[in-house]
Amino acid sequence: MASEITSLLQHGWKNLWKNRAIWLFSSLTLIEPLIRLVVPIQKITDLPSSLLNLVVSLASVYFTFMSIAGVSFVAHCIATGWIVDFRTAFEESKDLFWRVVAFSFLLLIFIAPFACIVAFSLWEFLQIKDIYHNLFFASIPLSVFAAMGYFPITETITSNSKIGKSLKAAWTVFTYHFFDLAITGLLLMVGLRAIIISISLASMLIQNNFDVSAFGKLDFISPQLSFPNNNLYKLIIAIPQAIWQTYTASIFMFAYLKYSGAKMSKQSTP
Repeated sequence: MASEITSLLQHGWKNLWKNRAIWLFSSLTLIEPLIRLVVPIQKITDLPSSLLNLVVSLASVYFTFMSIAGVSFVAHCIATGWIVDFRTAFEESKDLFWRVVAFSFLLLIFIAPFACIVAFSLWEFLQIKDIYHNLFFASIPLSVFAAMGYFPITETITSNSKIGKSLKAAWTVFTYHFFDLAITGLLLMVGLRAIIISISLASMLIQNNFDVSAFGKLDFISPQLSFPNNNLYKLIIAIPQAIWQTYTASIFMFAYLKYSGAKMSKQSTP
């Protein structure tokens, strides 16, 4: 099992560097925090600010889903040995966009009740009142299903199947290889968490003139709470998150194609 997980992580990492188009799509998620850094909107007190905030928020949603679609498509091409340029990938990603939205909505419906139950339990029995802390603890068990965020997309790219059929096929593959995929999902969550905390510690240190005692001010469960209204921090954190999303997509795209028996290129075959 350990060797299988290591193989997935290694192939995911190697595939990241085979087509630069994947990074162009990944960078779309940085547009929103970059805009807020350049044109900060601290307080919404008038109509123009409200409208600007609405436009930026809607654009952020669009770019997020477009990023997922583009990264997923290029990762699929890399794993199957297809040579694709950015223009072709962009056109294909536009066609994939609404399916990604639909998959995300269905997954949200699936995880929302579970997240609410966990959050309520933490609130009621452990007296954890902060909603951000509750969401973090709820995300830990949910991370074992991380592969399901990419498996249906891979299936629809591979077979051009409908949403229901893609979900069914993806769930079958996921459950058959549950342990390897669940542990991979957990490892990816832990890795991203370690990166975010490390960056947050460095930011806290710089912000407080390298006073080590400032580490006590950091909220290790939800580090973003320690940097309210700090748009530079939000942009800095968004960069590793975008990279990690791309890495995650690369891993699970490869995993699905491998486990589902899809045709793989010689370069991607272990």
